[in-house]
Parts: sequence; C-alpha cells; structure tokens
Amino acid sequence: MTFDNADIVKILEPSIKNRFQDFLSQDFEDFIGRIYKDLGFDVEQTSYSGDYGADLIVTKYNIKTAIQIKRYQMSNKVGVQDINQIIGAKNYYKCDEAAVITTSSYTKQGEKLAKETDIELLQWEDLISIFSKLYWNNKDYFTFYSEQNIDSIIRESTYLKLTFDKTETFVQLKGGQYSTIIYLIVENTSKENIKLTFSLPTLITKGYKQIDAIYNLSTEFTGGLVYAGCKVKIGYIFPYDNVQQISEGDKIISKFFESVGDSNEIEKTYFSIYGDSNQRVNLNLFDSRINDLETDNQTLESELLFDKEKFNSFELEIQKLKTKLSKQSRNQIFLIIGIITILLLLVFLRS
Repeated sequence: MTFDNADIVKILEPSIKNRFQDFLSQDFEDFIGRIYKDLGFDVEQTSYSGDYGADLIVTKYNIKTAIQIKRYQMSNKVGVQDINQIIGAKNYYKCDEAAVITTSSYTKQGEKLAKETDIELLQWEDLISIFSKLYWNNKDYFTFYSEQNIDSIIRESTYLKLTFDKTETFVQLKGGQYSTIIYLIVENTSKENIKLTFSLPTLITKGYKQIDAIYNLSTEFTGGLVYAGCKVKIGYIFPYDNVQQISEGDKIISKFFESVGDSNEIEKTYFSIYGDSNQRVNLNLFDSRINDLETDNQTLESELLFDKEKFNSFELEIQKLKTKLSKQSRNQIFLIIGIITILLLLVFLRS
C-alpha cells in the first residue's frame, strides 16, 4: 500500500494505541518509507521477500543507509539475529550506514552488537519523538490529539483523582533487570464504590519523550473495588534505561475502566502532572509576593531618588572643589611665574 497521499496525522491517532499491530508488515514498511520521505530522504523499497535483511534503502546528502523494520509487540525485543541481518544487508547493498527500527526495544546483547558494528538503533520512543517533530507540532500524542478534538482522549473525571506519590529508581527486580517504579495514588472522590481495572500507563516527559510502563507492581493495588472516599496506591514499573528520574512537569497518562454497581464498564483516560500541586503552591506564593515586590519596588524607587539627590549634591560639591582647585592652581602658576621672573631679573642685573 502506498502512503504518499495519506493523512499521516489521522493514521497515527488510532495506530499509536496498539503500536501499529493492526498494520500488515508490508504496509508498515511502506508507512516508514513515507516517514523517511517526509524527513527529506530518497527512498528505495526492497522486495518484500528475499530482501537480504533490509526493507528500505534511504539516501540523503549522498549517504546511503540500509533500514530494517521490525513491527514487534512491546514484550518482543529485537535481538542479535535481527542485528546480524542488517549487518549483512549493509554489505550486500553497499551502504554507508545501517539502522534498525522497531516498535518495541532491544535486548542487551543486541545493543552490544549494534554498538560494536556501528548500527543505529531506533526504538518505540524514538519513533514517537519523530512523529512529534514531524506531525504533532513538537507536542506529545495526548496533548496534540486532545487539542485537535479527536476522540477526546484526555477527559476530566468526576469520580477519580490521580496524583503522583513517589518514585524509586535503580530497583533490581527478579531476573536482574533494573527498573524505575512510579507510585500513584488513586482516590475515589464519589459517593459510590467503583470497580476499577486499568491498563499500563505512559510517561510523557517535558521534552515530549514518551515511555510506556512494562508491568504493574503486584504488591500494590492491581484492580478491584475502590470504596467511596478511599484511596489506593498503584505501582508502575518502567525500564531504568529509559526512565532514570522524574522531573517537575512530567505527566502520567493512564487508561482506567470504571463500573459502579451493575453498570457497564466505562473507559476513561486520566492524567497527572508531577509537581502540579507544588506548582500551584509556588504560584500562590508568587501571587502573595507580588504586593511585597511592589512595596519593595516603591522602597527601591525612594532609595534611588534619595541616592540621586545625594549624588547630585555630591556632584555639586565636586564641581565646587574643581573650581576651588582651579583657582588655587592658577594662583600657584602666577606665583611660580613671578618668582622665575624675579630670578631672571637678578641674574641680568649681576651680569
């Protein structure tokens, strides 16, 4: 399928949700080809079968690059075997560079081999960053589409309140994997008991980097009944390599499925901004300081006026002193001239 005349913005809106898993493999290769065209590359499609490890050959600034594309689910990582394919393709197509693009991520062994053989690796977060720059006006997926009023994917809740609790970094889990755990507090603010389930969330940084959680923390709330007026804690696990710290302004987007009593489940999307409450406090403090600032400004202006008056007075004194010194200097010069004249006259008389 060709995407040359397709509306990429509309295609991305539903496709991001499932990482293009509803695409045929060949269509996804063509789609990535369109992305490279929008990035200013000349794109050559290889055959769908017997491609010797490269799906695209792209060229820009006379640099020829072999591209391998892997449309994998998040849990299926690209490994050494896939990296070896693109190494062979780079040599076969006589390319200057080579890269692998995936909708998931890479194994440690695959990353090591790519580093040793100078293969560029682009994973899901890198794709999201490219989409943001090309099609979303440098905004994240959720912000852009909510502003476009497409599917209203961010909505305020009348029932649940989602807030950050704490973050633990460099936590070693079973299997030796290091992770970052983000804890959220979910509060049922309604007068009804809510049965709650939820999917894995997405962390969006201030720089619009988008990282998906990989697991729920089983020792915290993982779903069930949340009683009216009560709170539960949820733990989300992110790969430490992608999330090493949380900064003010980062936000969590999480999809919840709510039902009250015997009613059907309602899907809602919630978001929480890290440091939001602190920001409000800071704004209040800032507002309360405005009057102080104005008072300080008035005081400063008065001090400046006072200092200006002192300066003018001081400048006048200096001028007087200059005048006085000038007069004294002239008198001293006349005295010296008179003495010299008398001495010359005495020398003349003796001679």
